[in-house]
Amino acid sequence: FDSNAHIKGCEIVNYLLEKSRVVTQSSMERNYHIFYQVVAGTTTEQKQKLKIKNIDEYRYCNTSGCIRIDGVDDVAEYKGVLEAMKTLQFTGDMQLGMLQVLIAILTLGNLDFNKGNDVSTDTSVVAPASAQDLANIQVLLGLEENTFTRALTEKNVAMGGGSVVAIQLSKTQALDGRDTLAKALYSNMFDWVIRQVNSTLKSNTPTHQYIGILDIFGFEVFDVNGFEQLCINYANEKLQQHFNEVIFNEEMKMYESEGINTSENIDFVDNSACVALIEGKPFGLLSFLEEECSLGNATDLTYINKVEKEFGKNRKNENIFFVKHKTIPEKFHVKHFAGAVEYN
Repeated sequence: FDSNAHIKGCEIVNYLLEKSRVVTQSSMERNYHIFYQVVAGTTTEQKQKLKIKNIDEYRYCNTSGCIRIDGVDDVAEYKGVLEAMKTLQFTGDMQLGMLQVLIAILTLGNLDFNKGNDVSTDTSVVAPASAQDLANIQVLLGLEENTFTRALTEKNVAMGGGSVVAIQLSKTQALDGRDTLAKALYSNMFDWVIRQVNSTLKSNTPTHQYIGILDIFGFEVFDVNGFEQLCINYANEKLQQHFNEVIFNEEMKMYESEGINTSENIDFVDNSACVALIEGKPFGLLSFLEEECSLGNATDLTYINKVEKEFGKNRKNENIFFVKHKTIPEKFHVKHFAGAVEYN
C-alpha cells in the first residue's frame, strides 16, 4: 500500500513445494490438478501434436486409485487456468512451453529400464518398449537424443585433477533418477511461474505498508511419512511455538504491566523441546541428516542410530519428543504438538 492506503501491488513468496506428489500419491489422492486439466482440456490438435495420451495411461496419475473427482470439471478448470495466465500476461509461447514440460513430466513416468547387457556389472538401459516415449520427451524438451539417453543411465563423477568419469547406473538408480528429474522439472517450472506472476503484480514504486498472509500446509500424517512431511510438520511446530510466545508470554507481560491480576496460572503445552529436536545445532534431526547426506556410506539406519544415541531414552540429552521405533530400526516417531508421527 502507498501512504494513502491505496493498493500498489502484491508479491508471492514460496517456501515449500511437495515435490514427491509428482511421482507418487497416497491412496485415493490425485497428483497436482494441472496434469488432469491439461490432458482433459487441450484441443484435439494439441493432443496429436504433443502426443498426449489418456490420463489413465500415465503412471504418475493412475496408481493411487483416484483419477476423477465428483463435481470437478477438469476441462472447465483448465479454461480458467488459461484465462488467468492471459490476465497475468503469460504469452502464447510461455503457455506452450509450460504445456510441453507438463506432458514431458507425465511421459517420464512411463519410462522403463532393463538390466544392461553386461552381466558382470549392474547397469541399465532404456527398455525397448519405452523407445517412443523417450523420443517424445526429447522433442518436448528440445533435447539431443544420445545426450539424454546417457543422462538417464549414467552419472558423471568429478575425480581429482579435474577429470570426469562416467559411471553406469543400475536399474533401481535409473528409476530413481527418472523420478528425481520429473520432480526437478516440476519444481523449477513452479518457481518460474511465481516469478512470472510477480513480474506482473509486483509494484515497482516504493511502498509504505504491507499486509502479509501466510498460507501453510496443515499438519500431515500419512501411512508413509518422509522428509517432506517432517518439513511441513516442523513449520507447524514453529508456528505453534510462535503462538505460545505471543499469546501466553507476551500477553501475560502486558497484563502484569497494566496491573491486571494474573494469579491464576494458564496451562499450555510448551513445544520448544520438540522444535529444538528438529532444528537444533549441531545436534538435531535436520543437522544430523545433513551430516549423514555428506557421507558416502550413510544409510537410514546409520542416521537413526546417530539420532537415537543423542536423543534416545536414558541418553544424556534424552528428548521426550523422540521415540525410537519398537520393531523397525529405520523408523522413528516424533511427538508433535498435534500428534505423534512415524517417519521413514
